[in-house]
Amino acid sequence: MTLLVVEVLMCACGDAAVRRGATVLFASGADLQSINPLLTLHPLARQVQRYVLLTTLARYDSLLVPTPYLARTWRWSDGGRALTFRLRTDVRWHDGVATTARDVLWTLNAARDPATGYPRYTELQAVTAVAALDDSTVELRFADSAVPHAGADLPDVLTDLAAAPGIVFDVRGRPNRNHQILSHLLTRPDNADAWLAVPLIIRPDSPSHPTAWRTSGWGLPAIAPHIHGQIAFLTGSEAVSYSESIMALVEYYHLGAIVGSPTAGSNGDIAQIAEPSGCENKVVRTRNSGSVSPEGRI
Repeated sequence: MTLLVVEVLMCACGDAAVRRGATVLFASGADLQSINPLLTLHPLARQVQRYVLLTTLARYDSLLVPTPYLARTWRWSDGGRALTFRLRTDVRWHDGVATTARDVLWTLNAARDPATGYPRYTELQAVTAVAALDDSTVELRFADSAVPHAGADLPDVLTDLAAAPGIVFDVRGRPNRNHQILSHLLTRPDNADAWLAVPLIIRPDSPSHPTAWRTSGWGLPAIAPHIHGQIAFLTGSEAVSYSESIMALVEYYHLGAIVGSPTAGSNGDIAQIAEPSGCENKVVRTRNSGSVSPEGRI
């Protein structure tokens, strides 16, 4: 039995990985519902298909931007009605046969056939035709209703990440300045000015009594694709400063369940104090009352 591709695209393993032998052992806590991605709904089976057995045309990076995978590049043309993929030529099936545009063509046409029962069939109804222009080039044609498309834009069904049943964000340490991913959880732009407060201190002898608090936000937009499903954020006493700002935004907009122990409570910002002499002092002011716990702010 020949297995064709994951959710709108396919393939075996590429040659980039270090080869350690001819056998891969994979331990699973349950039997797989299926290894055919065109028929599978079970989340465990889908993860094995995407990350162990097969390869999609594209995949999302840490900021949910589509990046090349089986496809080396893609380009929109004809006013957003044509999408052309240039495929890698070094990806082979288990028997050594090269993966070609014909495999992509077969998989897409099978997914577009209502008789197949592909779970995301409706998301491909805008595709009017698929053609293999040569062994490494595939072209998809879209109906006028699919316009506009341009640049790196890509229909989500070609990556299949947003179909994940749930996502866990680990905010127990210090994230790598990648809070932009929260835009994919927001249902409205971050224009609130109540979740982040910076103290205004003008008297160095009374740091515990700031003159005022300047409220602000990060101004994050709400952008597609929107991440659906169950969302959880892990936090704890290791979360300080930047991590606590992330958790404050998560709590304010109710972006997901907060799991773990209270944060360190040491979020702060630099306060500038100008002296009559013209000198300027900079100190860090923290708010110990700003930590976040699973039960709310403490």
